[in-house]
Amino acid sequence: MLVLGGGRGMVGAALLGGRAALRLGAGRVYVDAIGAPDFRVDPAQPELMFRSLSELDDLQALVVGCGLGMGDDARTALGAALERRVALVIDADALNLIAADASLQERLHQRPAATIPHPSPA
Repeated sequence: MLVLGGGRGMVGAALLGGRAALRLGAGRVYVDAIGAPDFRVDPAQPELMFRSLSELDDLQALVVGCGLGMGDDARTALGAALERRVALVIDADALNLIAADASLQERLHQRPAATIPHPSPA
């Protein structure tokens, strides 16, 4: 699985998502921190692997939004995630981006794979 997020200044959110996935037994967990593409090791959880979404073809699940941000790079990353035919959990900033963009909403509705929103508690 891949955690896609960690926009500029928010890499910790993607790391927390990756660490949680490991603790829950997800097995092989990758992190794509779009705001720090050269970040390649988590000293607290060295078994986390770092790859960009474009480098991974055999994903079974994808989490997008953990500290993703709201800029153009975040919108591009979310668009790429929506195109993948894997189970997708949409969290945090990704939900906000979709709420604000009709074209992303349409792409979401066209997804053939399982898609789960993870809204914050009210």
